[in-house]
Amino acid sequence: MIRVRFTQQEIARRVRELGEEISKDYQGKTLTVVALLNGALPFAADLIRNISVPVYLDTFAASSYVDDSSCGKLNVRSSLKNSVEGKDVLLVDDILDTGFSLAATVEHFRKMNPSGIRTCVFLDKILRTPKPVKADYTGFPVENAYVVGYGLDSRELYRNLPFIGIMEKEEKENQIIDRSTKMIHVVAEMEIRKDCMKKILALVKELVPLVRAEKGCIQYEPNFAVDDEGHEKYFFFVETWESEEALKNHLASPHMAKWREDVKELRLTSRVKVLSPAGI
Repeated sequence: MIRVRFTQQEIARRVRELGEEISKDYQGKTLTVVALLNGALPFAADLIRNISVPVYLDTFAASSYVDDSSCGKLNVRSSLKNSVEGKDVLLVDDILDTGFSLAATVEHFRKMNPSGIRTCVFLDKILRTPKPVKADYTGFPVENAYVVGYGLDSRELYRNLPFIGIMEKEEKENQIIDRSTKMIHVVAEMEIRKDCMKKILALVKELVPLVRAEKGCIQYEPNFAVDDEGHEKYFFFVETWESEEALKNHLASPHMAKWREDVKELRLTSRVKVLSPAGI
C-alpha cells in the first residue's frame, strides 16, 4: 500500500517557491542545471519551468564507492554533453539520503572548474547520522521511510506517480509483508590483498546489477575503506533484504557462487554481520 505523503498540489507549490528562490539568487546570470539520473528528471523538468533566468540543461549519471576518509569515488555512467567550466552549476537530485553519492558528485564537478556549484534536492531524508553534504535548496524534509513517486522508484516502478508516497506494505506472493518488521540488514566485510583492489572493483561492477535485480533486494551498496596508512584495504557491502528468505536466496544464487570463487585469492579475510535494531 502506498500512502500519499506530499500531494501533487503541494509539490507544484513547493517547486514554484524553489524556482522563485533560485531565480532571485541567480538574477542577472545564466544557470546550468544538471539533473542527476534517473530520479531527478520529473523534479528538474518542473523546476526549470519555474526558473526565470536563462538556463542550460544537462544530465549526469553516476554511482559512488565510499571510503572512511573522503566523500567517495565516482563511477560515471553518463557524462555531460557540454563543459561547465566557468559556469554557475546547480546539481538537482531527487532525494538526499546518506549523502555520499551527492557529496562525491559535487567533488567530481569541482574538478571541472565551474564558476560556482550548488545543490538542490527535492527530499531530504531525516537520519540520525550526520551527512557529508548539505543541500543548498530543499523541497521537503521527509522521515526515514521508503518513498516512491515523482521520480523515486521501487525496482524502477512508480517513478511516474504525480505525488510522493510512502510504501507501508507490499503485496508479494499473495502475502502482505510489513517492511518495518521483516527487513534484514547486513554488512559484509572483506580485507583485500595488497594491489588487488582494482580487480575487486572490476568484479563488483559485474556483480552489483545482478544483485540489485534480485527479488527482495532493497539496498545493495558497495563501499571501500582505507587502512591507517591510506591504502585501500577493506571492502564492505551494506545490504537490506525484504526477508530472511530473500537473503538466503541471494546467498545461494549462481552469481554469488561465482563471486566467492573469483575473490577467493584476492581477499585475506571475510565476514558477514546481520544487524539487529538497537531499539533507540
